[in-house]
Amino acid sequence: MASQDSALVVLVVEDEWLIRAEIAREFESAGWRVLEAADGVSALSILERTGHIDALVTDVRLPGSMDGWDLAKRFRSIDPALPVMFASANVVDEDRRVPNSHFFSKPCRPAEIVSACKRGISPTEA
Repeated sequence: MASQDSALVVLVVEDEWLIRAEIAREFESAGWRVLEAADGVSALSILERTGHIDALVTDVRLPGSMDGWDLAKRFRSIDPALPVMFASANVVDEDRRVPNSHFFSKPCRPAEIVSACKRGISPTEA
């Protein structure tokens, strides 16, 4: 397992705490440092405080004024290469999806999301 200082950082944005905890646990088991938010505004606040994340995992439907599509667009405006994973029970909206992102239909296996994030960061991994 990677040390806390060298661990990759993922931000998991999901309003359902049980689903968020399950995804977070899978990333932690893989050696990632996990940051969590229940809505888009909180996710942006976390980014401002930390300054860097290696991957974003977000639900599409989030409470408040910012949905997962908008959140991914904001994060990609800061880092165009950021791996973005959508996990949602909603239908994928290809017009709103950021380029080179992955969409997982719920219910999905968190291990598949972790694997896709690894491939997004280092295409030779996972």
